[in-house]
Amino acid sequence: MTSPVFYRLEYVSGVFIPYGGDIVISVINKGTAQGVVRAVGFVRETKDFDSDVDVPLGGPANGIVAPGEVWAHARPLNVSGSPYWVSIRVTSRRLVPSIMVRRLSTVEGDGDDRRVLPYLQIWPGDFAEFELPFVPDGGDVIDPDVIGPVKPG
Repeated sequence: MTSPVFYRLEYVSGVFIPYGGDIVISVINKGTAQGVVRAVGFVRETKDFDSDVDVPLGGPANGIVAPGEVWAHARPLNVSGSPYWVSIRVTSRRLVPSIMVRRLSTVEGDGDDRRVLPYLQIWPGDFAEFELPFVPDGGDVIDPDVIGPVKPG
């Protein structure tokens, strides 16, 4: 049996309108201890993916980030023209998120190469940040499927 993960912060991107391509969510661990991350993407209010469940491009990945390492979750955006946003939960303030939306583009000349070009970058300072309540051992466990600010009981 695995221990529950107590996420301390939630980073929320602003809403953007993708037109296909891929999304790459990256988190760097600037701390000295292992951290855990979980990313969830939404089309409007409907869950599109959950990094704890859905396999990213490049194969399976868990949410564990060692000190000095980068965690990444890349996946195709099968959405075009609908409002999209991402929630990233982390166990430490030392886990720093960013998002890149990219697509293939043909570059004319030199054999019309196909290259991956970023068309949207969300930097660490671009996220809204929400502190999540800490629940000590023996307390109520935070439901990991509740995404967004905790509502008062």
